[in-house]
Amino acid sequence: MNEYMSAEEFIALHMQNVHLAQRGASRFYRSYNSLQSVSKGTAYSYFAGDAEVLMAFRHFVEKEPLATAVAKWMHPADSFNPWRDQPVLERLYLRNASIAGLQRLPPF
Repeated sequence: MNEYMSAEEFIALHMQNVHLAQRGASRFYRSYNSLQSVSKGTAYSYFAGDAEVLMAFRHFVEKEPLATAVAKWMHPADSFNPWRDQPVLERLYLRNASIAGLQRLPPF
């Protein structure tokens, strides 16, 4: 995860993005190191192309109570919430990577 200084920065940045989405924002930070302001689609495309990021999202949803709670937020359905959308993003990664027989990325 070269785009992040630490696990804490990863969690903080993407929790901030979810907060921004809940306040109606349409631009989000792609990663900690770049701090590029991007659309949800651009951020999600980046996530769906990076196995480590996807494994990190899943790891924190499984291990961190705040990420677990945020992953359950279903409204608005089209909001920026990669904690919730991680399974879909991971399926996109696996489909695009054409990894035969792999149903899930390994643990982080």
